[in-house]
Amino acid sequence: DLHMPGMDGKQVYTKAKLAKHELAERIVFLTGGILSEDTRAFITMTGNICLRKPFAIESLIEVLMKAWQRIYQDNYHAKIAEDH
Repeated sequence: DLHMPGMDGKQVYTKAKLAKHELAERIVFLTGGILSEDTRAFITMTGNICLRKPFAIESLIEVLMKAWQRIYQDNYHAKIAEDH
């Protein structure tokens, strides 16, 4: 969640990116609040998916499928690069 108490989504993303870049790319942001211009710019900069709350289960499934496809494609392309 972008607005978690203690450590917000931006901080989680930053720590994940520093620890292991590919982990940060797998983060799906959630928010129930109004997005400031700064937050919108942050989400755009990351290229990650953001799901607005409340959401329908179909929206969650769609977002998870998109995230999974992105991970699968990244792994596939990495495997091809290793083989050549």
